[in-house]
Amino acid sequence: MGKAGSNLIEDRLRQTIRATVDTMFEEELAGLLGRIRYGFRGARKWYRHGRRQRHLVGTFGTETVSVLRARIEAEDGRVIEWRSKALPRY
Repeated sequence: MGKAGSNLIEDRLRQTIRATVDTMFEEELAGLLGRIRYGFRGARKWYRHGRRQRHLVGTFGTETVSVLRARIEAEDGRVIEWRSKALPRY
């Protein structure tokens, strides 16, 4: 297969990686917001606000993924940026 075939496979793998990671973030945030939605009465204590870019480094190389952003109310009442538990900070 030559270089052209390898690029097609690599491109497809990278698309699959991005789609899988995006789905993980969506499910994690939806689960959190679903629990919050039913846990209070009155004003909304969370909101989504776009996405940010992150670089993941793995055995597949470096890949840029789009991470959801949301503001949530912490236990102490402060509004903080939501962080995915699946994506470590670095």
